Amino acid sequence: MHFTLTGRHIEITESMRQYAQEKSVKLARFYDRLESIDMILDREPTKFRIEMVARADHRHTFVAQVDADDYYETVDLVTEKLEAQLRRHKEKVRNRKHAGKGEEGEAEAREPRAAPDGGGEADGGGEADGRSGA
Repeated sequence: MHFTLTGRHIEITESMRQYAQEKSVKLARFYDRLESIDMILDREPTKFRIEMVARADHRHTFVAQVDADDYYETVDLVTEKLEAQLRRHKEKVRNRKHAGKGEEGEAEAREPRAAPDGGGEADGGGEADGRSGA
């Protein structure tokens, strides 16, 4: 995964870069198809603003932006926001993938229950006694 940290109106120190990279690498745990993460840090007179853009396969792009007073707090908040987006996306993909199987399984489960009730009880009762005695 490729990581980029860009600063506007601020010089980025090594500790700032290291902290941001450690936090952003953890996002791969929530969605393993991430290809790159770009963080744009903007220093305004009273606050920090970070915009984080994560790109995944199939042109999926996730964007989060946060303003806060402290740099480290801003990094934490923006990664939490992006983490929530990645979780929601992964859950949607997971549910979409298994939606067809769940509906078919429910339909098949209903059919066998409906068939014996349809008039096979007289025949089914005799077979059930034969099976239990054998």
